[in-house]
Amino acid sequence: MGYRAYDHERANPVTLTYTNYRGETSERTILPKNIWFGSTEWHPEPQWLLTAFDLGKQTVRDFALKDFGKPTSAMEGNADA
Repeated sequence: MGYRAYDHERANPVTLTYTNYRGETSERTILPKNIWFGSTEWHPEPQWLLTAFDLGKQTVRDFALKDFGKPTSAMEGNADA
């Protein structure tokens, strides 16, 4: 099986939880575009980032990979979630 490059033009939306720089966790639906290592105004420490089109906000944003997948408040403490 050969390696296939990621084609963001044909990507399907992905819905997941994300915690922003203010500590607010919400569900985001995104179209991933690029993964890269660096920093931004909102993520000043060098780290792995994901550039994606945020369908809810209708704009391209950079997301810190480390901030994906944290549970929403309704799920916290629920061992079955």
